Amino acid sequence: MEVVTEISTPDRRVDIQLYNSTPNDIELVFKHFKSPGFKEFQVGEFHDMI
Repeated sequence: MEVVTEISTPDRRVDIQLYNSTPNDIELVFKHFKSPGFKEFQVGEFHDMI
């Protein structure tokens, strides 16, 4: 999985959508965004009802 590297400062909200992800993928995103100073993370799971 490739994590976006252009986002480096926590001055704005960042929304990331993962499809078919694993808990390890989510942890990788958390680790990536903790280092520049992001402190609040929310995880939601949505199921398409089509």
